[in-house]
This record gives sequence, C-alpha cells and structure tokens, in this order.
Amino acid sequence: AKQKRRGLAVKQTRSYGPAKEKRRGLALQANSELRASEAEAKRARRQANSELRSSEAEAKRARRQAIPDLRASEAEAKRARRQAMPELRASEAEAKRARRQANSELRASKAEAKRAPRQAKSDLRASEAEAERARRQANSELRASEAEAKRA
Repeated sequence: AKQKRRGLAVKQTRSYGPAKEKRRGLALQANSELRASEAEAKRARRQANSELRSSEAEAKRARRQAIPDLRASEAEAKRARRQAMPELRASEAEAKRARRQANSELRASKAEAKRAPRQAKSDLRASEAEAERARRQANSELRASEAEAKRA
C-alpha cells in the first residue's frame, strides 16, 4: 500500500506537457515577483526606518539646543524684570506723592474759598459799623454846634 501510495504520488508529480510547463512558469514568475516585491518592501521599510531615526535624532538635537536657549531667554526676562522693579516702585511712589500733594492743595484751596466770603462779610460788617459810628459822631457834633449856635 505504501508503495502504491508512493507510486501514485510519483505519478501525480510526473505529469508532463505544455499545461504543466505553463503552470510551472507562472509559479516561478509569481515567486520571483513575490520575492521582488518583498525585497522592495524590505528596502522601503529600511529607508523609512533610517529616515525616522534621522528625524528623531534631528528632533533630539533641536530640543537639546532649544533648552539652553530657552533657559537663557527666561533668565534674561527675569533679570530685566528684576531691574525694572525698583524703577517701577520709585515711579509709583512718585505718583503717590504727587497725588497726595495735589489733594492737600485742593483741600487748602477749598478751605480758602470757604473762608473768603466769610472774611468779606466780616469786613463789610466792620466797615458798616465804622460808617455808623462816624455818622453818629457827625450827628452829635452837628447837634453840639447847633446847640452852641442857639446859645450864642
């Protein structure tokens, strides 16, 4: 039975003719095409990998370079801020002082404005009183002179 099977297997593989040759040619062609496409894919994968690695290395280099630059710029900003602080404080203090000065001057002028009419009123009263006194004085002198004239 084994022999028979083997013979059968041998028989099956040994079918000759144009169809077999055609099939064999097609298979060989398909195999070679498959191998070529696999090689192409492998080449493409290698190319992509190398490009990826180079781009990653480039990114790493860029990052390494950017970090010190960033730190330097941050330090520069900090320094500038520190330098600006005292000047800013001084200008704020100056503004505060000026505001206080202006406020006190405003209060003084308001008080002056209030005082002026009162002063004017009291001056007016004083001058009226003075005029009244002068009139009375004149009247009394007039009466005295009239009395003197009558006596004479």
